[in-house]
Amino acid sequence: MQLSDYEMKAICAFRNSILDGKWSSDGLVSMLKVITGLDGLDIRTVKNASDKLGKSTQWLRTTPSRIDIDGVQFIMCINNKKL
Repeated sequence: MQLSDYEMKAICAFRNSILDGKWSSDGLVSMLKVITGLDGLDIRTVKNASDKLGKSTQWLRTTPSRIDIDGVQFIMCINNKKL
């Protein structure tokens, strides 16, 4: 996965603002709600994504769009397709 220069700079700036203590826990939760609530963006557990997409959980666990949060694996789907 290749990120654009703009994306890399934005991610670094966001990360640095978190590390610099500029975000409260409530602010970060609100940011996650904005990200996960975007129209068309569908974040599901690997099992639920497997059921929705008709793909095996083993296959989904190998995809670069997998996100691990506290030992739980999630897959981002847009319009019923894996990112």
